Amino acid sequence: APSAVRKIMKFEGEAEFNAAFQRRLKETRAERGWTHAQLATGLQLKLETYKKYENRLGSTFPIHLLPRLALITDKPVAYWLGAPSVNPSKLRIVR
Repeated sequence: APSAVRKIMKFEGEAEFNAAFQRRLKETRAERGWTHAQLATGLQLKLETYKKYENRLGSTFPIHLLPRLALITDKPVAYWLGAPSVNPSKLRIVR
């Protein structure tokens, strides 16, 4: 039964979402010039736990850490969830 539950909990595109999230983690860490340890500390995670979220396929980043990740990286939660970036200067009010 546990394997049946695991199959139900998967959603279409989950692997792609996780891979894209891991890519954003790596890219952001590199942009900032941070080590794995620095970002792990900022997220209040053990180093090995953080590395698992960044590198191991199938490891899902905990949703409760998204606000902290957004704060310390200065990137909105929407970015971490894969929303397309929007240039605020391109926005206009439509009446």
